[in-house]
Amino acid sequence: MRNSLTLRLESIFFHYDLLSQLNISGQGKKSSNLGHGSAMSVALRQEFLFDSIIFNTISFFDYLSCFISFIIFNDKKSQWQSIANSARTQLAFKETEIAKTTDNLDRVFVSKLNQYRSELIHYSKGIVGFSTSFDLKQGIEKIEVFAPLGFNKKFKKEFKNLDKKELNLNTVIIWMLDIITEETARLMVNIEDYIESNRVIPKGKEIIKFKNE
Repeated sequence: MRNSLTLRLESIFFHYDLLSQLNISGQGKKSSNLGHGSAMSVALRQEFLFDSIIFNTISFFDYLSCFISFIIFNDKKSQWQSIANSARTQLAFKETEIAKTTDNLDRVFVSKLNQYRSELIHYSKGIVGFSTSFDLKQGIEKIEVFAPLGFNKKFKKEFKNLDKKELNLNTVIIWMLDIITEETARLMVNIEDYIESNRVIPKGKEIIKFKNE
């Protein structure tokens, strides 16, 4: 389970690394092929990678929910929505810090991301916007790639203090990565505390067994 979580998390960062190698919005790059076609190509490839980040993020939280479910309910198969519902409805569980963190994370981030992912797969593709500016003397091209409008609408409350021009793809993904890493770390602390406070064997009385050589 740990390896599965790590794989998904590394995949998220891997796709962001690829995206940032293509272009960081607003940063100038030397270009031998200035023009609308190159900007459109950069925007389209970044859109592919952004979609992959979305898909891997949802998968990561499903793996995380399986881990939480295993710790709490001894069940290794429980998708995120199931564990989020349990955090709100199961009396013994909802009083734990794990449940409180899970519930809050679901309300402000995961459920909205899941809705966007569902629309992306079944109904409409998210379309990134872009703009370009040129310094012809130096051969510098700046390409600004903006997050899809549908994504921004899902998180309009979180982005209300940001100007539309600030919602470039890089800013949005960094915001996502901050939430993923900070809230996962918080959940891991909650899980560690839960395990410690629900010990079956008292501290210091643990029995360590070794396999015979």
